Amino acid sequence: GKHSFREMTGRVLFIAVGTGMDIKHFLPGREIVAIDISEEMLRRAAPRAQKYPGELRLVRADALKLCFADESFDTVATSCTMCSVPDPRQAFREIYRVLRLAGSC
Repeated sequence: GKHSFREMTGRVLFIAVGTGMDIKHFLPGREIVAIDISEEMLRRAAPRAQKYPGELRLVRADALKLCFADESFDTVATSCTMCSVPDPRQAFREIYRVLRLAGSC
């Protein structure tokens, strides 16, 4: 839930941002890349993303095949995504791939 957002440190990947309802719970001043597979969701999240007091980039991406280099994030966060991902195991493999070794999930 909301409380896990306190753990968001360093460069953060947020999976399945949807319409951006969670953005208001993000701690200020973070560097966050928020992804969703749906262009429409990202369009709806954009006004909330613009209000975020920090660096927040919205990117269209698939959690099962992330378009990021290995070890490119310190933290990966999500809010109940695994309920909607067709292959959670593959999503977790991708999460571990893009996490820096000392990262937290």
